[in-house]
Formats: sequence, structure tokens, C-alpha cells
Amino acid sequence: MQKAQQHRTLLGFLTAKGVGLESRHKGFIAGVLGWLAMDLIFFPLLGLGPFAMQLGLGLRPALFSLGMMLTYSVVMGAVYGMIDV
Repeated sequence: MQKAQQHRTLLGFLTAKGVGLESRHKGFIAGVLGWLAMDLIFFPLLGLGPFAMQLGLGLRPALFSLGMMLTYSVVMGAVYGMIDV
């Protein structure tokens, strides 16, 4: 059951397909993909435009969200790698 739940996540997908990558690198890839999805799909749905450019703050919201996503996903990738050992 736990193995089935693992493969439903993006990080689980990268683990299955990303042979030879360290867990932190897999977390980085998951973070960038999640960031792109958030900035290109969800921000426009909220009326903020792609990369939240309609806020009038330049690239700061997009870079802040990138930092948040990468911090979370790299840490989760590292923890996931420790558990997988």
C-alpha cells in the first residue's frame, strides 16, 4: 500500500524514472516543475497573470515562489533519500 502511494507523487515518479540521480537532485527537479506549474497555471487562475506579473512587483513574487518551492522540495528529496536507504 505504501509503495503505491509513493509512486503517485512526483518525487516517486522521479525516483522510478530518474536512475542515477541523487535524491536532492530529484527534489530540485520536482521543485522546478512544481514552480512552473504554479506560476504558469495557478497564478493566472487567481488573476495574477503568469509569474504574478500583474502585481506590479516585477519578478520578485516569481523568484520568491521559486525559492520556497526549491527549499521545500530539496529538503523533502534529501529526507526521502535518507528514508529510502
